[in-house]
Amino acid sequence: MTKQPPAATDLALPKIGSLDLSSLRAERQVEALSLQGDHEMALEGRLLESPRAASDRVLATPRTALGQPEGQQVLHHRAGGLAASHGAGVPLVCSNGRQHASAGSSGRVHLWEGGGGALLAACDLALAPTTNLRDKKLPELLDAPPAWMAFDASGAVLGVFRPGVGLWLCVREGAELSQHLLESGAATSHFTYCAWSTTVPGLLAVGSDNGRVMLYSPKTGKLTTQKDGKHPGRTVSITCGDWLPDGRLAVASPQRLKVSCPIDENAEWATFSKFYIGKMVTKIPFAQVYEKKGGYDTTPRFVAVSKATPPYVAMSLGDKVVTVMDYSGIYREEGFFIPLDYGHIVGLTWTAHEVLIIGLSNGYIVAVSAPLLMRQRKNESTNAEGRNSDSGTSAESARSMTTTRVFTHYLTAICDIDGAPAVLGDTSLKILQLDMTRWGGDGYLSIPADIPIQGFSMGVGVSLKAFACRAARADHEDDAPVHVIVSATDGQIYCLSLPGAGAACLGV
Repeated sequence: MTKQPPAATDLALPKIGSLDLSSLRAERQVEALSLQGDHEMALEGRLLESPRAASDRVLATPRTALGQPEGQQVLHHRAGGLAASHGAGVPLVCSNGRQHASAGSSGRVHLWEGGGGALLAACDLALAPTTNLRDKKLPELLDAPPAWMAFDASGAVLGVFRPGVGLWLCVREGAELSQHLLESGAATSHFTYCAWSTTVPGLLAVGSDNGRVMLYSPKTGKLTTQKDGKHPGRTVSITCGDWLPDGRLAVASPQRLKVSCPIDENAEWATFSKFYIGKMVTKIPFAQVYEKKGGYDTTPRFVAVSKATPPYVAMSLGDKVVTVMDYSGIYREEGFFIPLDYGHIVGLTWTAHEVLIIGLSNGYIVAVSAPLLMRQRKNESTNAEGRNSDSGTSAESARSMTTTRVFTHYLTAICDIDGAPAVLGDTSLKILQLDMTRWGGDGYLSIPADIPIQGFSMGVGVSLKAFACRAARADHEDDAPVHVIVSATDGQIYCLSLPGAGAACLGV
């Protein structure tokens, strides 16, 4: 029997927009209701524009940071057969730190050794026996590469999703990859988002175009549509999300952002907080973020959760707008937009001291100190219980946002490598280092490593596409290397190893 939440009269909740938190104790006490903050996103005042870079010159790389780290190896040269085995298009790549995986439109999945690039196992994703091979839509579906691929929290299970074809779970058994078809056929054409839990091995979340969240865990043995947490409205497809450090899940649709209570191996969603995006959208200066004919698409594209507790949640609305908020839904959010000539947002990642790094396609990054931003905007989320309001900076009057050019031509991907932000673009992978004691001044941002991708040549229609890594340091060995896999638009993939403790050995 489902436990009924207490009546609203049993617990005095703050009104929407109220900052009286006296009724919130022990996990903000509202959690007993399965309905924490119920917040309409409506900025006070204007939407900020992120600052322009002080210089359009590319951030200089010290001579000592150039070169090839020991262990870099091209998996296959351009003349090799790997691109053909992936099929047409750009292969998808992922990593658990010890092993990398790649897959393309051919439906063949490859598993590579992280520290050398040797092929460990491979398999062809099998279609369901009930697949109608005469379906006229099937060839088009099979010509597309997977939309998602990732390892679970244990690193042992590889999930692969091909829209309209199937969702597979693969496990290495010697030189083979065993596969379990979790869902197949037309049902998967409605899947719009997949993500493994970062805390519970085998726990998988799937979002759909009807605004529902589905959950799978080894304990339940099946993908189950959740009764709670549906996104209402006219356009409800769940487009992006991220897991919080304590096992909560945040997912976004065009009209809602919802955060769950912690999800365990029982795979049940209960809503913790929700945000209504509509009024935030009305604050966007559309003429300044969109210059083409037609309307600006405000669909959320990225959600990223900070590393501290309690965390901040960053979400992009379309290609040019970012909003940052406390995960509880109790406080108002802050937002800003990116100048048109800096390109579109390609990704978000958080660093220490609650700094959000935003990658932009024209080679720039925007760094945002969330504590400074909130304090300068007089946002009460800085006083949330348990939050460390220390920004790590020595100049509280410094601007909360800075913009820096890190590549000459383009930037395609950004993520965390062993605790440090890293960006991919032009012909190399760059590790970034932030000195918060110099925030707001010269030298706060530096490049301790600029690693050219050996064997790659930039050309017309050929660029680096994506990279993935995960520190293989479960044993906490300080000298364990960090292995990275990189893909390019010509179908080639590359791997490299950062010696020592990866970013840590670089002083980051």
